[in-house]
Amino acid sequence: MVTFVRDLCFVYLLMAAVQFAVGQTPTAKPGYSDLFVSVWETVNERFYDPEFNGVDWKAVGERYRPLAAKAKTDAEFHGLMQKMLGELPVSHLGLGMPGQQGHIGIGVRTHNIDGRQTVTFVHPGSDAQRRGIRTGDVFLDASRVSGPLGSNAEIRLRGCDGRTRTIKVRRESHSQPERPSIRWRTFIIGEGERIGYLRAVRFDDDVAPSVDRAMGELKDTKGLIIDVRDNTGGNMSFIRLSSYLSSGEHLVAALLTRHYLEAKGHTPGQIDPTQLPRTVGSYTNEKIYEAMKSNGGAVSFFSEDLGERKYSGKVVVLINDETASAAEGFAWHMKLMTAATLVGRKTAGALLGAEYFTLPGGWRLAVPTHSGWGPDGKPVIDQPVVPHIETEWTANDVCSGTDPDLAKALDIIAGDN
Repeated sequence: MVTFVRDLCFVYLLMAAVQFAVGQTPTAKPGYSDLFVSVWETVNERFYDPEFNGVDWKAVGERYRPLAAKAKTDAEFHGLMQKMLGELPVSHLGLGMPGQQGHIGIGVRTHNIDGRQTVTFVHPGSDAQRRGIRTGDVFLDASRVSGPLGSNAEIRLRGCDGRTRTIKVRRESHSQPERPSIRWRTFIIGEGERIGYLRAVRFDDDVAPSVDRAMGELKDTKGLIIDVRDNTGGNMSFIRLSSYLSSGEHLVAALLTRHYLEAKGHTPGQIDPTQLPRTVGSYTNEKIYEAMKSNGGAVSFFSEDLGERKYSGKVVVLINDETASAAEGFAWHMKLMTAATLVGRKTAGALLGAEYFTLPGGWRLAVPTHSGWGPDGKPVIDQPVVPHIETEWTANDVCSGTDPDLAKALDIIAGDN
């Protein structure tokens, strides 16, 4: 569970300025009946699948329209719309309330360990850090975390020492991802033996040049650990990294938009992605968007042949249940086209691409507008990646600072497994 922004996009097209209908947010607060129309029609016009995954979207709207008209508060309307959107069983589909940028919570990251939401990371500079929340703390009532921006959450925690405490923590929203997106280092495990560690926080526009610098410094290492745990996505820049780890120029994935699928008249279960226009080196939102726009809404993305720059050591990729969207695209490519070993837990299963639409009154709607097809021509919509080696974490691991994923990766590179 990530309690800051959870932006899960296979291709994150930065369209925050897109306005619904007349293109401007009115100053007057819209009625819930009018706002319902904005939500339903935006999905109706923009959802990637013209067949709505077999759901009768018109009938759904007819059921929820009278309920929306009876809503009394923003919270009530929001809950109702989330329920309606949930009838389309896909990722990247959700409504944000006015003033809400990303997920409103407290500045920690948690994972379900031994059936409890356990803190695995405390965001530097957050009120959670200021108030003394620590790695290994267990939420005794996780439902209290979310709430209005700026308000205080009263949280009951059990620490690693077994003691229970209650603290008040300000709810915050961090809508901007950390920079730089790529971080790396090396460490020595023996005489003349170095191992590289590369952490991909996200796959965004700054990734490709950073990857080039990183791989230049890591090229002579015995093995490389690539950590995409808790990486919530980004764009196709992951292909620059995976090109260093795979051989030759080959098809990675095809992206198809609503416009393309509507022209075909249906959503196919099988395509020939080699027949689509191809692009190589499209690693920024602008280039990705242009590639899709100029090719009728469908394009195949290919890896690069980096020749002698290809990495030759052992590779281990760390994944978990918060590895999502573009990071899952990276994991799929590594699993299908390289000799890398994937270690951890299966990924989030959130493999779609969203655009964001600002609706009247400052509401913000995320809609999946494009989807991915694999090199085999089959859709990979919201399919999780299963690791080669699955690991389990315990509360003691978190409290002691032990990292079972990293330990297994080091064993593999050292040749002990």
